[in-house]
Amino acid sequence: MVTSAKEIARLSQEMVSKSTHDPNQLPVLSSDLSHHYIQLAGDARGAVATTISQDIGIRLRCGVQELGRAVIDLVRCGGAVQFSPNDSFALRDLSDSNRIVSEKVSDILAALQAGSRGTQACINAASTVSGIIGDLDTTIMFATAGTLHAEGDETFADHRENIIKTAKAVVEDTKTLVAGMGNTMKYLQIFLFLRFNSEIF
Repeated sequence: MVTSAKEIARLSQEMVSKSTHDPNQLPVLSSDLSHHYIQLAGDARGAVATTISQDIGIRLRCGVQELGRAVIDLVRCGGAVQFSPNDSFALRDLSDSNRIVSEKVSDILAALQAGSRGTQACINAASTVSGIIGDLDTTIMFATAGTLHAEGDETFADHRENIIKTAKAVVEDTKTLVAGMGNTMKYLQIFLFLRFNSEIF
């Protein structure tokens, strides 16, 4: 969606540039612009359906619809310029339409950026948890094989309490993350709970 939105803004600006010295390129640019908008609209349907935040979903849907109206107006203005390349009013209308398209693209990019914060937080959390689980798996493997030796007179009982506290802290942090991110993180919470209960407790 970001790529399509940026391409729409670029093509819109290029239409304004070509309008003064090569208006015959406007139909080709209009066609490319329409193609990228169709791609953006198709991707937006999936994004709206899967977004966690209803507010971001509404912003995306409204933004894409408003951009569609702006693109239609831009293409119409481009046709008027091609038909009458020396008409200063048509050139001004095309420039104004380009400005509106740029504003609508900025709105969509802002909504996408707001929506990606939660996704990035989930990715970071999953990566961190995956690293912890990998370390636990390695430790369990060495302990099972009997090659995990304590330093000095240490025993597992000496560290058991700290392990339990750390495990509980990870579970609590995960619960907080789940509460903030919605139901999509429930599986991570369940996985951690089962993992800690089966391997540590």
